[in-house]
Amino acid sequence: MNMNRWGGAVVVLSLTVLSGVRADEALPAAKVPAPVLAAVQTRYANARQVAWSKEREAGAVQYEVKLVQAAKHLEVTLDPSGKVLSEETEIEFKAAPAAVQKAFADSKYGAWTLHKVEQIADGQDATKLTFEIAADHSSERIEVVFDPSGKQLFEELHHKKK
Repeated sequence: MNMNRWGGAVVVLSLTVLSGVRADEALPAAKVPAPVLAAVQTRYANARQVAWSKEREAGAVQYEVKLVQAAKHLEVTLDPSGKVLSEETEIEFKAAPAAVQKAFADSKYGAWTLHKVEQIADGQDATKLTFEIAADHSSERIEVVFDPSGKQLFEELHHKKK
């Protein structure tokens, strides 16, 4: 994702968290627009579709599909025309660039328990990558996003429900 998209995501996530309004809604595949379904079926022909959701980011409608392909978990975000905006792939922490691993380990969250690590590719330029690390401590979960050089781009703290 480019920095402008991250800026928009930060604003939307912040407003969603502050207002308490849920940013996405579950959606049956039958209600997903045909161009979106076609794009997923073409680009991810061998993947199993697990779940769909519809969300708004900066006022724009987007669709997200969770997929399993070759034992990998993916989350793909598309616009209503079927254009892929981003692709998140769950990876092992050790598969992230060394600079990302070091930056997280050296951060104030380095001792927290890893929950999930995702590599996020821009939908139009797969070479534009970021890495999101989710970690838990007590009743809190942090999500921290780094660029490949280990520069922290964003963080968001959540309080887990008990």
